[in-house]
Amino acid sequence: MHSLYKLLRSVKLAVVLIVIITVLSILATLFPRLLPDFYRSAVFLAPCALFAVNLSVCAVDRFARRVRSRAKPRFGPDIVHIGLLILIAGGLVTVLGRRESMVYLGKGDVAELPGGYEVQLTDYVFEKYPDGRPRDWISTVKVRRTGVVVLDAFAIEVNRPLAIAGIKIYQTDYGREDLAELSDGSGQTFSITSGKGVTVGSSLYLFRGIEEGGPPGGRALFERWEGHTLMQEYRAGTGETFAGYAVQRLSSRDITGLRAVKDPGFLPVLAALILIGAGLSLTFIQKQGDSSA
Repeated sequence: MHSLYKLLRSVKLAVVLIVIITVLSILATLFPRLLPDFYRSAVFLAPCALFAVNLSVCAVDRFARRVRSRAKPRFGPDIVHIGLLILIAGGLVTVLGRRESMVYLGKGDVAELPGGYEVQLTDYVFEKYPDGRPRDWISTVKVRRTGVVVLDAFAIEVNRPLAIAGIKIYQTDYGREDLAELSDGSGQTFSITSGKGVTVGSSLYLFRGIEEGGPPGGRALFERWEGHTLMQEYRAGTGETFAGYAVQRLSSRDITGLRAVKDPGFLPVLAALILIGAGLSLTFIQKQGDSSA
């Protein structure tokens, strides 16, 4: 038992674990395909857990020895150890609990968030420099919860995310989206966006977008797929038909790309960094005091 305790409080064990964690992290970063979902795997979590145990035993052992010897209080290293433990815990919470989702919205579109919240895009502005380079993307949104408006207007910019209900929404992308309004044999109309399709029998007719040229407004390009096999391409302008569907209208619109991130480990990590900074500062001040004494 004593040998195990001695091993767990060993500085050499801490150094070995730090090297292992660092090397594994570098490999996972350089070769993500070889190590998918690495930071949630036992290969990564096991050395992290052992490192946390090592830090805990070191902190307790150091505190116990100081009490027995009645040495002058030195709480800086203890605070640093506590901060490191919280940092590891916060990092693991982030790895296991972080959730991200990406949505593309046009004006009027709504995206659902956890907790009954809805975000609706009410306006979108894409600003450019005189030479055409992107300057800023601004997505103005309205937030509702169970039908009640909780935020009437908030302008999300690249460096100005919206924070609500523990979720941050970032402006990350923009683009154009083609729409095709179709009608079936019964006269029922509906719209699909590029990348979506309609199923007829065993075939999927995938709307790829609008090709310029030809009749006014261009032509819609459809691909007929049977399973994973592309069988045929169709092009249809407004008023023309394909596979029993008539093209009523073709249009395009600007869309904004918003990324929603929920990171439950952010606050613990922030608290840990503050503690580590405070512990290092206290240690430095005490050592300076000893040197001048």
